[in-house]
Amino acid sequence: MEETRPVSAGSDDSAVDVAKQQASDVAGQATQAGRDVAETAKAETQQVLQNAGQQARQVWDQTRTELASQSSAQQQRLAGGLQSVGRELREMADGGTYNGVASDLARQGADKADDLSAWLRDREPGDVVDEVKRFARSNPGMFLAGAAVAGLLIGRMTRGLADDRRGADDDTATASPQRIAGDPGATARPAGVPQSGGAMR
Repeated sequence: MEETRPVSAGSDDSAVDVAKQQASDVAGQATQAGRDVAETAKAETQQVLQNAGQQARQVWDQTRTELASQSSAQQQRLAGGLQSVGRELREMADGGTYNGVASDLARQGADKADDLSAWLRDREPGDVVDEVKRFARSNPGMFLAGAAVAGLLIGRMTRGLADDRRGADDDTATASPQRIAGDPGATARPAGVPQSGGAMR
């Protein structure tokens, strides 16, 4: 009859220790793997954010460049238009077509248009906006008064030019006698004024 040998308590303790060690190793490996995944995700997130930031800056720079280019082109067109207006006003003032107040206002308008045209040509769009804002903030009353005076001058000049043109048309009509139909050599006279050699009717 075989004798059954009892299992020693030391063997059980050794197996438990081995199991604990293995569990600890697995837990440590899992923790390290989690840290590695977190670090990788963090690095990839930072890279994505950095790329997105660079793309956003590139888009903003491109948009700002295009807007600046469009603003500059519009500003140059405005400067060219003011220069053309100034040239036309100066031609009217110096040509002798208009006299008096209209001529003076036309000459003043030509000078102001030339000055503003040169001022616009020599500045960037952002500088123009900044200077206008700065002037309006520091001199709000003068800014509004200047705008009002400019409006009045333009209105007065327009009315003066219209009055002078109307007067010139009236003078031309008065100086040109009407011809009597059917008689190339005769001219129309007011009622009651006889023609030469004729009696008043």
